[in-house]
Amino acid sequence: MGLERKAVLRAAPAHTVHYERRRPEETVLHGLVREHLERFLAEVQARTGTGLPGFVKEEFDAFLECGILAHGFLRVRCAGCAHEKRVAFSCKRRGFCPSCGARRMAQSAAVLVDEVIFQVPVRQWVLSFPIGLRILFAARPELLTPVLRLIHRVIAGFVLRQAGLKRVTADTGAVTLIQRFGSAVNLNIHLHCRHRAAGGDREDPHPPGSAGEGAAARTGAAAGALSGGAIPEGNNGSATGPTIPHGLRSCGGGQRASKSGNSGRFRGRIVIESGESLPETA
Repeated sequence: MGLERKAVLRAAPAHTVHYERRRPEETVLHGLVREHLERFLAEVQARTGTGLPGFVKEEFDAFLECGILAHGFLRVRCAGCAHEKRVAFSCKRRGFCPSCGARRMAQSAAVLVDEVIFQVPVRQWVLSFPIGLRILFAARPELLTPVLRLIHRVIAGFVLRQAGLKRVTADTGAVTLIQRFGSAVNLNIHLHCRHRAAGGDREDPHPPGSAGEGAAARTGAAAGALSGGAIPEGNNGSATGPTIPHGLRSCGGGQRASKSGNSGRFRGRIVIESGESLPETA
């Protein structure tokens, strides 16, 4: 962040760049964690006898230090006017810090939109697991690798058949994001798999000169999908999409079928749900 800030200062002699340090210590979340963390850890220790895992404590400790000048900072100096700013170090953690999490989400969405997915149709497959498997995967995350490999093979085979192709002559790519909690911050390990759709390339609905031109518009939509937010309306795959094979259920409009009890099930109780993910420009 500091290096990026220095580059901005040197490249902007013709206009003024204003930098306002974020103050996490003034937020409600930081205050709650700061005031109640020790008591929370003590209560968990007394109730369970083992306490929280070490990596969970590290996440909380790193969050409390993130963006605080007292825990380290970079001094940034303008080459033109010699004005200096102090930029606090960030924790760069993945689990709890909203600032670092949002930054990583936006960067990941931009990379996917601009360098990976490009302008091809993409479908999302949401795969959730029964509670027993969620606990198992949380304790032994390495087991997710063979499970994901099998899931990718099944979905890729279905997509290739819909396109009239065979596995020996074609293959399809996928991007999978592992989400480890639900809307109630409960343990709910599930997978968001984005596979290339079988419909082929489509025309970009944001031609040069239009209001939606550029990666910025597409990045916003992708960031919303990556964060589990609302999914843009459009083709939902339920009425006009391809026939879903036995054991799979199409989630119209990106809605989670499990909320209405309509999710299909494979043998082994792995719930697999399907729905549209990103706009066609992604």
